[in-house]
Amino acid sequence: MRGKNFTEQERTAIRLLLEHGHSVRRIAYIINRGKSGVQGQIDRMRADGTIAQKVMDMGQFDDEK
Repeated sequence: MRGKNFTEQERTAIRLLLEHGHSVRRIAYIINRGKSGVQGQIDRMRADGTIAQKVMDMGQFDDEK
C-alpha cells in the first residue's frame, strides 16, 4: 500500500523525469501519484536543494572544495 510520504525511489524518479523534460502531469501518471502531490514534492525538493542533486550523487563530496 502506498503511504502519504514519497519514497526515495519516487524522489529519484521525479528528478530523472524532470531532467528529461516531462511535465508534472506525466510524472504523476508514471509514478501513480496525484498531480498536486507531485507538485508539492517538487516544491519541497527545490526549497531544500535536493532537486538539483544528481541521481548517483550521494552528497559525499559536498563539503570538499
